[in-house]
Amino acid sequence: MKLSSAISDPGIQLGALDALLHAGILDTARLEPALVAAKAAIEAEPSFWNGDELDLDDDHDYEMLALAVVALGDTEVTEAELGSVTSLSFDGGNDIYMWLEPGLAGALGLEDYRLDTGGESETYVVKSLEGVAGLPALEQLSLDAYGYSRSTRTLAPLRGHPALKRIVLAGNFTDQEALLACPALARVQFAAHEPLDAKVVDELRKKGVEVVQQ
Repeated sequence: MKLSSAISDPGIQLGALDALLHAGILDTARLEPALVAAKAAIEAEPSFWNGDELDLDDDHDYEMLALAVVALGDTEVTEAELGSVTSLSFDGGNDIYMWLEPGLAGALGLEDYRLDTGGESETYVVKSLEGVAGLPALEQLSLDAYGYSRSTRTLAPLRGHPALKRIVLAGNFTDQEALLACPALARVQFAAHEPLDAKVVDELRKKGVEVVQQ
């Protein structure tokens, strides 16, 4: 099946691919078709070109990376592979980002630095937690770094997740009571300037969940 059919959010798709790369379950050869597809989409977009040269001004570099991210959603994966993912994090140094940027640059005949975001791109940001259910063995979820979004998101997709034990929240969230319906949850961490509702914190602690404010 296509990755995007199991996990709808592109940011989480990247996190899952990174986990599979890190575990040696998936290799970059499986991802190469995404570069081919992204290259074709870029070559077909007139606004990316200034004559015979790619125009990387006006945020076109980020737009090109976004096309590659979309193409990665077409990667074929199995339920067993997704079922092996136990941890998601979104650090800027993760294997998937380090492969994608120079890989796309190479496919386009550019020097690596031309598509190096320097950690400033929102192309990879987790915009929604939709699709976390496609990772049924997920035990740890850290939403630091590219897991952070300036937009308010809902925690509703986490409701009833059977394996989730530890979560690091970064950003503002609605439907926080969904955490109370995660049967394996043992630890929740959040930032003081983006607090959880006091009633939710109280109920989590009554359930024996360690709640840490940092």
